[in-house]
Amino acid sequence: MNTKVVNFSHNVFQYIIIECRPNSRSFVKFLLFIAFFSLIFPNRPTTARPAVSQIDSVNAIPYEYIVSHLNESVVIFEKNVARARDARYLYGEAVALDKLSLAYGLSGKHDKANEVLLKAARIFEELNEFEELSMVYGGYGFGIKRRDLKSANNYMRQGIAIAEDHNLSQNLTTLYDNYGVLKRMEGKSDSAFYFFSKALRLKRQLKDSVGIPYSLNKLAEMLALRGRYQKALALMAESDAIRSKEEGEFGRAENLVHYGGIYRTMRDYQTAVRYYRQAVEKGKPLQYKYLVQYAYQQLTELYELRGDDARALTNYRRYVAYKDSVNNSDINNKIAELQIAYESEKKDRQLTEKALDLRNKSLQLFAALISIVLLSIIFFFIYRNYRQKQHHILKEVQWQNQLKQSELEQKLTAEKLRISRDLHDNIGSNLTFIINALDNLNNVSDADLLNQKLSGVGAFGRETLTDLRDTIWALKHDDGDTSLLVMKVQELKRKLNDAFDKPEIVVHNLMEMPAKLSSAAMLNLYRMIQEALQNAVKHARASRVTVTFSRTESEVCVTVHDDGNGFDPQTITYGNGLENMKNRCEALEGKFTFVSSAAGTRLTFTVPAK
Repeated sequence: MNTKVVNFSHNVFQYIIIECRPNSRSFVKFLLFIAFFSLIFPNRPTTARPAVSQIDSVNAIPYEYIVSHLNESVVIFEKNVARARDARYLYGEAVALDKLSLAYGLSGKHDKANEVLLKAARIFEELNEFEELSMVYGGYGFGIKRRDLKSANNYMRQGIAIAEDHNLSQNLTTLYDNYGVLKRMEGKSDSAFYFFSKALRLKRQLKDSVGIPYSLNKLAEMLALRGRYQKALALMAESDAIRSKEEGEFGRAENLVHYGGIYRTMRDYQTAVRYYRQAVEKGKPLQYKYLVQYAYQQLTELYELRGDDARALTNYRRYVAYKDSVNNSDINNKIAELQIAYESEKKDRQLTEKALDLRNKSLQLFAALISIVLLSIIFFFIYRNYRQKQHHILKEVQWQNQLKQSELEQKLTAEKLRISRDLHDNIGSNLTFIINALDNLNNVSDADLLNQKLSGVGAFGRETLTDLRDTIWALKHDDGDTSLLVMKVQELKRKLNDAFDKPEIVVHNLMEMPAKLSSAAMLNLYRMIQEALQNAVKHARASRVTVTFSRTESEVCVTVHDDGNGFDPQTITYGNGLENMKNRCEALEGKFTFVSSAAGTRLTFTVPAK
């Protein structure tokens, strides 16, 4: 019986007993059914179930992790192969062998890679696992391409034929890519370009973000060979954008090699050298021996082209040290022996399978009937449990949405209160002062004094209007970011520099990407910077004041530094200016610090980004 069917059946029994909790009478009947099933399959050890689950978990380790942790992956999958054999879990053993072959191959151990890949192929053929078998055939063909290109093509075509017959689209993306490499090695550039393009179209349909960069890189090199350099670099830029989000460095190391090849084709040898050297730096920690070897080989040739014989010799020696073991004749002979043994064993097994086919049909029919009854019971319990869980999840989601809506409303209310308080404290008090000043002017009879006071009231009114405009500016940019704040501070800098000869005010923006800020954060940060600059202009006797914007992943930091006479932090108490800055920072859940000495004063405001 198919190993996966037996595994599935056993897992289902565990699920029903643990999750569904039937009543006592039905539970007794079900135990009798399990006993009957155990009599049918007496050789299936129940103690192997936890091991099977553990084996499947290890085999589920993704491709990205394996290629970025080669040495560690070799140890992991060697142990998993042994664990699967001990549990007599053929499917798990074959998958572990396939993953182990990948880790061996990328580590430069090509003899071991091909040996374990052939073992995986035998098992997948035995289990009729066509999806995995197509990839094993393709992987083996790709692995022997430098030793026997004709056999490589034959195995690759077998893998493609299986994948196309069973509509295995995901497998075909890799197989078409690798088949294109074989065509390129044969000198058939048009065929190579066709298969690379076919793989890319299929990957885009499947939204395969892991596979798309490989096709982009191959097409970029082909376009560079045809002299279409700008199109080639555009494809590489698209590949970079995708691989920048990958966890490991494997993909980015490969991209550096492709860049080196393109710039070499463009005869920009200096840029090509830079990319190959970067590839070596990334490839060594990954133990990606073939990539490092290839990069050293290219560096040797590039330095020869540039006439730098000393560096060419140095890189050639490094290339020899990393030379791939696949070129060793003893290993080639061993691989050939393994391949012949595999082909012979495959033919013998096919004859044996035909002889056993009639004997197994009756057992398979009986097993199919048992499976149908069993699956009917399974699906009933699974469906009932699924409905209960869905109802619970729906309630949970509704509660979470209500909670988030409540939190959002509280935050909006707090934002409005902060802004209204700012309007009341600043604009309201200023307008009250203006009204009182105008009332007092009725008692002034001296024309000169009256004009002087009116001028003062007008200046104060203009300052109030500026404050109001600043507040409205912040309200208009509730979804603003630090780029708007920087422009606003630049505007303030120009006004102060026009009004005063000293100090010179300079604004530095060190943020590569702007950070999102709420309207309250925008307004409070602007007020704090405004207060700090006014204090520096009035009191610091500074020749230069620098405002610097920077950020981390979650915070925005603004530093105001002057080279004035400073003050003694031990003796000075918080004045209105420092107290206002501290309160504004704390209202934004941020932090305000200052350092002052005879060399100047540095104020730092750190607030969380939106």
